[in-house]
Formats: sequence, structure tokens, C-alpha cells
Amino acid sequence: MLTILASVGWPLLTVCVSVFSLPNLATNANWNDFYLDASKNISGDFVAQQLSLFAGWHVHEAGSMPNNLLAAQIVSDWRRWNWPVVRLVNFSVRLPQGPLISGPWNRIALVDATTNKTLHVMKNFVNVKVTEKLHMRNDTCASEVFPGRPGDNCTAYRFPAYIAYSRPGAALGRPVFINYGRTSDFKTFSASHPRAGDLCSRDVVVVVRQGWTGFSSKLSALVDFCRGVKPPECSAEQCLPSAMLIYPDPADAVPPSGAIFPEGIGLPGDAPIFRTASMAQLGGGDAQTPFLPAIEEVYKTEDFEKATLMTIPVQSISYNDAEKIFETMTGPPVPRDWSPCMPRFLGPSGSTKVDLVVENVIPQNTSTITNVVGVIPGSSNEADQYIIFGNHRDAWVQGASDPGSGTAILQAVAFALGTAYSKGWRPLRTVILASWDAEEIGLIGSTETTELWREELNHRAVIYLNQDCPIKGNATFNGRTDQLLADALLASAAEVYLDPPANRSLLDYWRELQGKAHGYLPDTLPPLGSTDHVPFQYKLGVPSMYPEFRPAYPMFDAPSYHSEYDSVEMAVKFTDPPSVTGELLPLHRLLAKLILNLIFRFSSSPVLPISASTLASSLNRSWVEFERFAYSQIPDIRTHGIKLEYVSSKIARLIDSSHSFELWTRKTETGNPRCLFVLNNILAKLSRHFILTFGDTAPRHVLIDASYATSHEKSYFPSLKKAVQKLAASNSTKDLKQLKLELSILTTALESAANWMLGGVVGLENLLNGCGTPLSFPRDF
Repeated sequence: MLTILASVGWPLLTVCVSVFSLPNLATNANWNDFYLDASKNISGDFVAQQLSLFAGWHVHEAGSMPNNLLAAQIVSDWRRWNWPVVRLVNFSVRLPQGPLISGPWNRIALVDATTNKTLHVMKNFVNVKVTEKLHMRNDTCASEVFPGRPGDNCTAYRFPAYIAYSRPGAALGRPVFINYGRTSDFKTFSASHPRAGDLCSRDVVVVVRQGWTGFSSKLSALVDFCRGVKPPECSAEQCLPSAMLIYPDPADAVPPSGAIFPEGIGLPGDAPIFRTASMAQLGGGDAQTPFLPAIEEVYKTEDFEKATLMTIPVQSISYNDAEKIFETMTGPPVPRDWSPCMPRFLGPSGSTKVDLVVENVIPQNTSTITNVVGVIPGSSNEADQYIIFGNHRDAWVQGASDPGSGTAILQAVAFALGTAYSKGWRPLRTVILASWDAEEIGLIGSTETTELWREELNHRAVIYLNQDCPIKGNATFNGRTDQLLADALLASAAEVYLDPPANRSLLDYWRELQGKAHGYLPDTLPPLGSTDHVPFQYKLGVPSMYPEFRPAYPMFDAPSYHSEYDSVEMAVKFTDPPSVTGELLPLHRLLAKLILNLIFRFSSSPVLPISASTLASSLNRSWVEFERFAYSQIPDIRTHGIKLEYVSSKIARLIDSSHSFELWTRKTETGNPRCLFVLNNILAKLSRHFILTFGDTAPRHVLIDASYATSHEKSYFPSLKKAVQKLAASNSTKDLKQLKLELSILTTALESAANWMLGGVVGLENLLNGCGTPLSFPRDF
């Protein structure tokens, strides 16, 4: 296994294209037949075996030996499953670490406020149970592989709990509760507590619950709040609480029935949660090489500690331990808007303090992270167009849900596609699978790859399909997707079927879960963020998709998320229990078939199933709502020289151009199919027109960002909405200038996209006539 890692190093991914003939209709026009045959290889036993292989073994953090061995396993599997190209892509980065395995580990205790006598010691570790004992040629207990302490049982051991990028240090302070630690929560706290300003004191430890925002966002909101209530000359050491504790509240992690593992899907009370909390404002990637790949030849110009470490120590605790803290707290009652939650009072405590010591290690040396890339080259003049499906491999603890469910699906798809390839299937466009490293500590593996291959992917990537943690529960289905891909997702969902005796399509099941009548389509959702599609969707403009199953409300993520209970046993019993017929992991298999169908659809359809008109129509509806919002915030907005109708006209032009494009496509498909590649190239690059590369800032998407939204229409124009709100609050020249800039950026992007859909300067008619036999089109096209 290790010889593979040592000997295989690969440069930039390329697909060698010489002279291609026209598409082979025998292997492409009937791609659905290949899909039906390949999907038969996705069995419950196979998926369960893969889940056990990856989530029944050791803790496999980013860059660790166990995670590298899993990469070697994937290389071996994909080659054995007939993939013609399998490569490793390595990067050199500094990775955050927890306490040394040999100790001391982080310490959290509740102490008497007067005497400092210890009243309660909190859990600072997780229990790891290896269930896949024959894993990796019996390397489970090898000293260079085993991540536990020397002398520990190598199949049942403890591992220290920590928050990646937490600043090491000690803290002693009175606990104060701030709900989820959102900006809105600090505003509510300020209105509810008569001495809210005292929060920003070294004698305070803030306690917040997990959820709604990332850990770094919680700390950023705290810093912003304290800056607002303390004088500017006050230093961070003087004006911030001494530490932050984060816990999973039962209201978010236990179902209403109260059933916790091993009796149900709920999170037991003794589980601290792992997370990352890098303060680097990059949107992912190596903080020392911002916007450049972390390869050996690129200088690491940024200070690691300054760029990434949190301002104060941060540690996670279980909700049993959090309850001990809340029992001692007094002060004003918790605001009604924050209920349900464990604490009754905001604090501070009058009788106890939290004593915290974080022993996280700041690494001085770089580590190697390893991505695995598999390629099935295309077989036509569109072989330079890439259909990409990826999932990360590194995990907090064992990670059966995150990322084990996604990795099991990735492996099932790899096996099915390899089988189809061995039977003669050749895609029109190149298919790429990727197993990323270091997602959990800042989307590093995927982001560094997009930075290394930026120009190649910018010209060749068509779509990116993501999984990560797709089986969070079994109560709801979310079709998270860029709206350009929404129609394709609905079409594939109609061709993927649930297990007997249901025998109905995922589309029908999805419709039922949303309470829609027959004949109505279910709603898709924006792709959101915090996973490996971020660098593709929001930085490169590669439209992305992340379909997933979630638990029942009020739970949002898998209750066992990033804890010791995210295990194979939890997955097969509660997260994705067997079907009525006893077949294992039915939702894993359903999503594997959905992804497989999407890959066949995008790689082998003569016309790329990307819908510009769906996006354009949705933008039009969203813009109508934005205009209402803008006038409600600034009734006299026109007196500021703002003409919102400029954008309206550009959206109308995009609608017209997308409809015209669709007419050209239908005509070309029937009259001159050899020229479809011209139109496919336009579809594949459309989303790039909405990526802003303005000045020296990081690339960003003009239409959407990674924040949560309940519909596509509500997700559009986030930068404009913020600019309007700022101008309404300040009425300043600076904020007016920013609003005009954002409107100008949007107008330019819409004009560019509409012009692109019409063939640019050359025009669609000339592009197509230059490809082959001229066609006759009405002049009003």
C-alpha cells in the first residue's frame, strides 16, 4: 500500500485529444441502457462493505497515515475496477492539530468561583471502536498506523477531542449563554441583558450551541460585538471573553421522541463534537498560499498562526457537561425567541467558573495531503469537457455519515462506471472522479486542486457533483443544485426507483415529502456551502449539485455529526435502516443510482442538459422581489441616481437570448447534429459569466453566495441586498458608491451572459455555419 503512495506522483490532469470521430451512437445514444445495466452493480452488500471499509476503521484525519492508506485503497480499487487513468495529486500544507496523543489533553472543569475547587471535570475525549478488523491487510495495529496512545487497545481506544485552529491557552471565567452565537443572537442578548457590555471581559467564558453558523462565524460575531461596546483603543486581550465553549443542544440533536443511540438516531449526552474554526477569510484552501496551489515550488508567504488561529481558546463539550454549567447560572432569563434550549438563564454564574486549558499543537512542519483522481476519457470532439464527481475522505473520528456515506456512494459509482467501461461504454465527455483530502479543516484538498488546475478547469469543467455527507437522516430529501442543473436533477430523479414494494421513482417520493400534488414538480434548493463544491461553484463558476437526505425537523444535520457516534452501527440501524425487503442502506443506494444517472446524462447526452431559460426566468422573479425590497428600504432610491430598470432590461435580454438559443439547439439537433458541440460549449461556459474577478479580491459569484436560503429566488443578489441595507442605515456617499458598483457588476454579468448565449461577436448562425453545412434560420433569431 505505502509503495503506491511513494511512487505515484502526477502533474496536472490532462486528457490527450488527437483526432476524434463523430460520437458513436451505439455507445452514447443508448446511454440509458448502459445506466440500467451498470446500476445493477449497486447492491446493499457492496455499499455496506464500502461503508465498513472506510468508517469502521481508525480515526482518519487529514494528512494522517490511516487516511493515506485509505487513498491507496481507492487507487487499488479503481484500477481493479477498470478505470483507465488513476492518479494521486499531493499538496504540502501545515495542518492544525489537537493535543499530543501522549498528552496532556485539553482540560475543561467547572470550579467554585471563590475557592477554585473542582466541582465537575468534563469529558475531553471520544471513544473509538474499530469494527473492520481485517482492514488494510491487518495493518490496524501497526505502530505507524495506529493513532492512539502507545499501549492502548488498538481496536477500542480514546482520542482527544478538540477544535481545529483553536488557539492554545488557559481561561478562567463565568459562563454566559449566547444561543447559536449569531450576529442576531448578540443583538438579542444586548437587548435582554442590562449589563451586556460586561460580556467582553476576561472574566467571562461564552457558551454557545452548535448550529446555524460555523464555529469561526460564531467567534467573528463575538469579536464584532465586543468592538461595538468597547473603546477602539481596547486590545483584543482586554476586550474579549477569555474563551468560548460550544455544545450540541438536545433541541437540535435529539428527536422529539427522545430516542438516543443505541435506541434511536439521537445524539447521546456524553458526546463532544469536532469542528474546524479557521479564521482565514479565503473561502477554503491553504492559508499560507492564498489563491495559489500549495505545491513545493510555491512560497508560503502568509503567517500560519496569524491567518488561521482563533483569537481565544475554543473547545467543544457534550450537552451533559453543558447541563452542569447551566445548572449554576443565574441572571436574566433566556429570551423566548431562543427556545427550546437547555439553559434557563443567560448568566453569568454567581457561584462557579469554567476552567479551561487548550493544549492544541501548532505544527511547524508541513504535511502531505493526498487526493485521488480517476479518469474515463471522452470519445468525441467534446472529450475536453469534464463531468466531475467528488467527495472528501478525511473524517472527524470515524465518520460513517460524514464523509462515509458519500465515500460509499463514490465507490459504488466508481465500480458501476468501471463495469460499464469494461462492457464498451465510452462517454462523449470525460468523466472524472475525485477523493479529496483535508476537507474538514478548510476544503483544502479540493480548493488546492482548483487553484493548481484553474485554467484547465475554467475551460473544461462542465459540472461538479458533490456528496460529502448525503445521508444525514431519512425524513426529507433536498435537491441542492445550481439552477442551471435543476431540470437535469428532476429528470434523473424520475428515472431512479426506490426499493420494492414501493417501486416508485425518487421524483414521486420527493414530491410526496414536499406535500405536492401529482403533476407538480418538487422544489430544488440552492447548493449552499461548507463543502467541496464551494471552490467549483463560487470561485470557478462550475455549476454544482449536492443532493442529500436529512433527518426530521427540528434536526437539520445528522445528530451524530462529527462525534464518536457517527458510526457504521448508527448508519445501518437508524440513519439509513434496511428496506422492507431487508436490503441494506436503501438511501445510500438510491443516491448512488441518482449520481450514476446524472453522470451518464451529462457525459453522454448529445445536448448538455443545462437550462439557461430556467435560470433566467427565476432571476426575473427574484428581481421583482428585490425591487420591492429595495423600495421598502429606500423609498426615494431613484433620487440617488439608481435605476433598477437597467437590471430588469438585462434580465429580459437574457430570457430572450436563452429562448433563441433553445430554438437554435432544436434545429441543430435535427438538421446538423455534428455541430452540437458548438452549442454545448456555450452551455458549459455560461456560468463563468457570473464569476467576478474584480480588483485584487478573491473570485466570487455575482448571483449567489454560500449562505442558507429556502429557495432559489431568495438566494439571488445577496451582495445587492446587503448594499441596500447598508445605504438605508447610513445614507452615506461611500455606501451609495458601493450599491452602484454592485449594480454595475450585476448588469455587466447579465449583458455578458446574454451576449454569450447569442454566440458573442460572431453570432450563433455564423458559428454553426462555420462548423458544417449551413442551415436556414429565420432572420429574427
